[in-house]
Amino acid sequence: MALNTVSELDATAADYLNRSDLTPIIPTFRALAEVRLNRELRTRFQETQVTLSTVAGTATVPLPDDYLEARGLVRLTASPADLSYRTPASLSTLYGANSGMPAAYTVIGSNIKFGPVPDAVYSVELTYLAKVPPLSDANPTNWVLTNSPDLYIYATLLESAPYLKEDARLTVWGQLYDAALGRVQQQDERARWPSSPLSIQVTKW
Repeated sequence: MALNTVSELDATAADYLNRSDLTPIIPTFRALAEVRLNRELRTRFQETQVTLSTVAGTATVPLPDDYLEARGLVRLTASPADLSYRTPASLSTLYGANSGMPAAYTVIGSNIKFGPVPDAVYSVELTYLAKVPPLSDANPTNWVLTNSPDLYIYATLLESAPYLKEDARLTVWGQLYDAALGRVQQQDERARWPSSPLSIQVTKW
């Protein structure tokens, strides 16, 4: 059976479980699998960028709804520059309520907080890791299902085991999921970094 769409994924899960009465609950297994993937999967396919705008006199800007982790923040206007990350305590110690051109940031809850507090509207570019787009009838596929259908099906089946009270299957699906996750992460590392050995340049003074 093909494994390219959400309906095919759900049908495959039912086939693996050899149960015809689980159709209503399989989407719940799949949704729980996506929660697990968002916690554990980290690949370059999750990297995305968005341009945000600060508000004069307001220290915070809401994070994107699909935000998982920040990779970096760049001020695009008024002398473009990388903004340095600070812990919340460090940001408050360094900048307090001072206003000016943002030079640093932190993440508090669902917001980015800038230091100093922006004194005008600034455009900033956030590079971050995004959540796996959830599958649905309106969104029948995503990059995980396209690139790693085995990971998706094993994650879904792993979430079925507690519901079905199948302790043995919990171990089996867990091992298959862990192996698939490891292969995906290794493949991503090979694709991200050059395979040629590092070269050292010697400069003569």
